[in-house]
Amino acid sequence: MRIFIYFLISFCVLQSSCKYFSDEKKRVAGISQKDSLFLDFAISIDTMVLEKKQLLSFQLDSIYAKLDPVERQNYHAILNSKIFKDYRSISELSTIDTQGRSTELREYLDFYLLNYQVPLNGTPELEILQQILKKVNQDGAEKNRFSYLYYEALARIYFNNADSEKSIHYIQLWYKEHPNRSMDRIQFTFHEIMFLHMMKGQKLDQMREHLQAMKKLLQSDTNKSEIARIYEKEALYQGTKGQSDSAIFYLNKCIEIAPEIPMYYRNLAVAYQREKSYDRAIDIANEGIEKVKTASDSSLFYSFYSTLALSYEAKGEYKKALELQGISQHYNLEKTKRNQLENISAIENRYKSENRDLKIKNLQITDSLKSQIIVQQKWLIFVFFCFVLLILTAMYFRYKRGLIKEKTEKLQIESEKLAVENDMLKLEQRALQLKLNPHFIHNTISNLQGVILEGRNEEANEYLLKFSRLLRNILDYDQEEWVPLDREIGLIRDYLNLQKMRFGDSFDYALEVDTDSVNNIQVPLMLIQPFVENAIIHGFQGLSRKGFLLVKFTTSGDSLRILITDNGQGEQPKTGNAKNKKSLSFEITEKRLKALFPDKEAYIRKNVISVGFEVELLIPIIHDTIHS
Repeated sequence: MRIFIYFLISFCVLQSSCKYFSDEKKRVAGISQKDSLFLDFAISIDTMVLEKKQLLSFQLDSIYAKLDPVERQNYHAILNSKIFKDYRSISELSTIDTQGRSTELREYLDFYLLNYQVPLNGTPELEILQQILKKVNQDGAEKNRFSYLYYEALARIYFNNADSEKSIHYIQLWYKEHPNRSMDRIQFTFHEIMFLHMMKGQKLDQMREHLQAMKKLLQSDTNKSEIARIYEKEALYQGTKGQSDSAIFYLNKCIEIAPEIPMYYRNLAVAYQREKSYDRAIDIANEGIEKVKTASDSSLFYSFYSTLALSYEAKGEYKKALELQGISQHYNLEKTKRNQLENISAIENRYKSENRDLKIKNLQITDSLKSQIIVQQKWLIFVFFCFVLLILTAMYFRYKRGLIKEKTEKLQIESEKLAVENDMLKLEQRALQLKLNPHFIHNTISNLQGVILEGRNEEANEYLLKFSRLLRNILDYDQEEWVPLDREIGLIRDYLNLQKMRFGDSFDYALEVDTDSVNNIQVPLMLIQPFVENAIIHGFQGLSRKGFLLVKFTTSGDSLRILITDNGQGEQPKTGNAKNKKSLSFEITEKRLKALFPDKEAYIRKNVISVGFEVELLIPIIHDTIHS
């Protein structure tokens, strides 16, 4: 009797569960229909001009008025990322919970999270490219209606990689598969992209063909920014033909129609540069800088200040050009930092995306189990004990899978954390090296100016030739973190020869190397030069006796010791606020050593000597595996 009652209660509970599963199926069907309508709306945004897209972003709340708060938040995040395409709006996508949503919505979301990891002007990681290629190679039922988005991403990747043939192939597939390809906006975008491809290949006839197609599509369009885009393409066409006057005319038309767009000013300034109208180029570039300030987009400052620097350099105003180039590099460094921030955000989004995929997989497993329960309800009395055993087994394996998942996630978090720290370390090293080189170049140019002002023209010419050779060698290694010791010694020797030309016989120098492996030892670029410069400029200045500088390299165990010793005036007493300040050379070198050798013994210090000044550097020996 007890067994019968137990089975009866179990049967009633399962019947209730079956009713719940039936209602759940209806709810999921309603969600899928709602998601499908939203995706139709999202795809239609591609047919709008930029101004209308931005205006739409301010009307989203009224569009979502009848949705529940969760759906409103999800849809708003998706459309924001599609309209603005900045890393903050893309980051919102990773917060969307796709549990219970349609497969199409998850596919759409997956694309934008994946596409964000494709650089605008570069090549993505191999893993990202493989994922995109896997999506476009899916056949049959697995293929979805968003394949055209992946074709567009591949076209951009191959364009950046200078593979024009593959890029054209995929942009044609994008146009063929686009659901709104009959719309003027999509046709215009296709011809605009093909125009740029033809320009890259100097194919004038095809450029004209696509330009005429764009003009025809915009015959009845009164939007100023779109008309300006046509004039911009006309300017590019005329410039490719070598008709600089016509190109300048159409760029002026762009500014006349759409004066709020800064890049038109930059393109016009470059066109005047090519015509050697440097004063006019400077005026236009300055106007563009004011437009950038109004637009609050500091990423454009780098190109404008670079253009100004080149114009002043062409005019022979080198001091002004050098000042503007410094401002340009400042904004370039800011841009690099922003890119680094976006790369970090991309790593976080990738992790969140992978975590979401695991949740989706678990959801699919849960749905499968629910379907099995519905089928097995008819046979409950006969297979009850087997069913219980199956559930217990599933729970056990799910528990084990959860433990494995938890351990895997912890290892993944640690790995990504180490990767981010490594990227930040490399960025810090690069920033410190960039801070050092302009300081050296400025002082050397000042030395050259002194020789010229003293009227020593032949010596100035020889000085300039040696300086250009030294500068070329420095620039050759500028992208390298390390150089062979013998090359570093060669740079120091060239620099000392330059200084001797300026100061004559006021000092002598010697370079002593107590090791046979100078070509197998790697050292940080420009590590020694600042202290050699300090010895000459500050140590020998006003010295009554002849100066002598000794740079000595010795090895001790696994370390390389470098001594820079002079017989100059020694360390001068400091007063006021300067007492607690370190020299710029010491400060930069200390930071470089900490960044380069965080876990090894490395230092810089001043040694007390009876006459003059001595700097001691100790760094670990890093061998060049190519030479050894």
